Amino acid sequence: MYMYVRALWWLVSRPWRLAGVVAPAGVAWMVHGGRGWLLLLVAALVIGVLIAWRVRWPGSFDRWVTQRVRGAWRGFWVYKRRWYAATGSVGLDGPSSSGSLSREDIARAFPARSAVVSTKGTDRFRVRMLPGQTLDRWTAEIPALCQALGVEDLRLRPVERSRWRRSRLMLDVTAIRTDALAGTAQVPAPDPVVDLAALPVAVAEGGQAWRLPLLGQHVLVGGATGAGKASVLWSIIHALTPAVRTGRVQLWGLDPKALELSYGGGLFYRVVDKADPDAAADLIEDLVRVMDRRKDSMRGVSRRHTPTENEPLIVLLIDELAALTAWAPAPARRRIDTALALLLSQGRAMAISVVGAVQDPRKEVLGLRGLFTIRIGMRLNEAGEVDLLLGSGARARGAVCDQISHSTPGVAWVLGDGDALPVRVRFGWIEDTDIRSMASDYAYVPPTPDDIPSSVGEAA
Repeated sequence: MYMYVRALWWLVSRPWRLAGVVAPAGVAWMVHGGRGWLLLLVAALVIGVLIAWRVRWPGSFDRWVTQRVRGAWRGFWVYKRRWYAATGSVGLDGPSSSGSLSREDIARAFPARSAVVSTKGTDRFRVRMLPGQTLDRWTAEIPALCQALGVEDLRLRPVERSRWRRSRLMLDVTAIRTDALAGTAQVPAPDPVVDLAALPVAVAEGGQAWRLPLLGQHVLVGGATGAGKASVLWSIIHALTPAVRTGRVQLWGLDPKALELSYGGGLFYRVVDKADPDAAADLIEDLVRVMDRRKDSMRGVSRRHTPTENEPLIVLLIDELAALTAWAPAPARRRIDTALALLLSQGRAMAISVVGAVQDPRKEVLGLRGLFTIRIGMRLNEAGEVDLLLGSGARARGAVCDQISHSTPGVAWVLGDGDALPVRVRFGWIEDTDIRSMASDYAYVPPTPDDIPSSVGEAA
């Protein structure tokens, strides 16, 4: 019953929706007279299915209907009128594009464009480049194309294999009409049943939630002071809280500055929130022992651990890595480097993930950055720091972290292993009062000694 009430409200809450249903029905009745009832019945059935689809599965409806209808309109009204003029004005057309051309000549002389799929702020389509054109050639003309097409930015991504005629190189094009990340970002609500491989932690440029595949990954967060690194850590914790309460996830924390993780102390199974390198080394070495015991139990049985309430996913959050890997006294630093290298190289298969934040991505500060599989680059001070953090060539592929505005903390470029292009997202800010409420509502409840698994209890 509730679904039908929502469907009725969706229909009458906007006059144009109701008009879109009533007007075709009236026209059908006027044209076909008494026989119009059959058309009315078919129209009512189609409209009813669409409304039920929209109310019951809004994400699927938006992906398969709304985005494609909006894209068809923009493809006709915007790109059909401007595409040839835009590509021709910047020299991306062929040599035979001048003069009066037939339809076949236009297809050969200009880069062909596929159908458009549009979200609220972006248009996506594919382009077939002409023979002899390269990605660098198109990238150089992005500012001029943006001006000609009336969009804010273009993201170009090569498609390795094309099914089009002659298998010419294809480009995936994302046109940014409005910057969905310019305003304050809301932290996505956690899923009631947490999918550890798809945590809603940020907002993507299309306005939809961006999901982090934390299970089986290590995450490195880099950014200058005030860039919003804490928002990344707390967004991840926020998305994990339902699983923390059930015991399917354990949070371990290292906070050398003693200013960040202490707010959510009730969420953590173990935390060192003081400038004590020896205590930090003890915690990491205990986690290595947990990993070793899991390896022993999995040998010959499975190659990848599946988190359960008895053997949970363990997430080690480190607020400032440099305080442990570069500035700690030499004896403690050697212990930390050795134990952390073992976790980063072997822990993913054991359902142990490390999430670390750092201000300075230089090699002498963070020599283990190559072992992090997902890297999040926030605002950085220098262009050269982008490739140090995200990997060689990341800035050339669009991750301009040094150009992120001071007025948009939380904006970041994300690059994972195997990704061709970085993704731009924005993490929301979680207030101190919200962290305290979160720690109270989802606090970890320690089990009794009889309930503690041996692989965790002995290490603790």
